Amino acid sequence: MKPQVLRQVGRTLVFYRHTMIAEIQLVYMRSTLRHLGIYSVGGASNRDWEDMAIGPGPVDGQQYLYIGDIGDSLAQYDIKYIYRVPEPCVDPNQKPVNTMIPGAERIAF
Repeated sequence: MKPQVLRQVGRTLVFYRHTMIAEIQLVYMRSTLRHLGIYSVGGASNRDWEDMAIGPGPVDGQQYLYIGDIGDSLAQYDIKYIYRVPEPCVDPNQKPVNTMIPGAERIAF
């Protein structure tokens, strides 16, 4: 499982990876891998997600996940998209969740 985004939460590491069905899986890393949950991205579709990043956004102090729907090996799409959603609150000790991050903002370019 290749991580797309690695995040430090306290003294532990959490990584995000996207799937082919518009959801994000979170896995906790210390010396072993532990599944933390599946987060569906509400309002997003997955034409061909290729990359993710964490960064600031429109609300000061809030971190966001940026998901690049940019895959286009056959050069068939004129427009690419980036989805922006607030980064979910993750506790490395949480039980696995299956929930949705609502209201993805779609940025076309």
